Amino acid sequence: METGSGHQMASTRKGNIFRQTIEFCPCFFDNLSRTDAARYCLLKGISDTFLMRSSGKNKKFYAITFNCRGNIKHLKLEADDDGKCSVEQFKFDNIFLLLQHFHQQAIPFQSQDEMLLLKNFVCRDNPKNLPKPLTMQSIAEWKLKAFQEIYGLN
Repeated sequence: METGSGHQMASTRKGNIFRQTIEFCPCFFDNLSRTDAARYCLLKGISDTFLMRSSGKNKKFYAITFNCRGNIKHLKLEADDDGKCSVEQFKFDNIFLLLQHFHQQAIPFQSQDEMLLLKNFVCRDNPKNLPKPLTMQSIAEWKLKAFQEIYGLN
């Protein structure tokens, strides 16, 4: 797996690396229905609010659910056991690089009117509260915690 600095690392843990890393993201919900995900993203009426969730029984697929100007969108997120993931034609070495990319670059849709940045996230600890702002610093902190735990980095 690439750390973002171009270095390859071998996991000190066995199992699904993607699943282990996404669990360090407070915007990830396991076993959340599509309906509840939509409700949480619309709850406070703030556009560009998102969450990530597991998608059904297939462990390769996840979803990013978000509020795009009051309309709910669900984007399929495909992942492999090594931690790599993709959305549409975009491929990333880990979930944190995906979050960084779509925090800075709009998610393209069929219509130019539906461009979206990941700006605010629904927090799994209290999904009914106001969404929290997504920042490059918060993504870096989640990544550091995940890599320290999974790869034994200090």
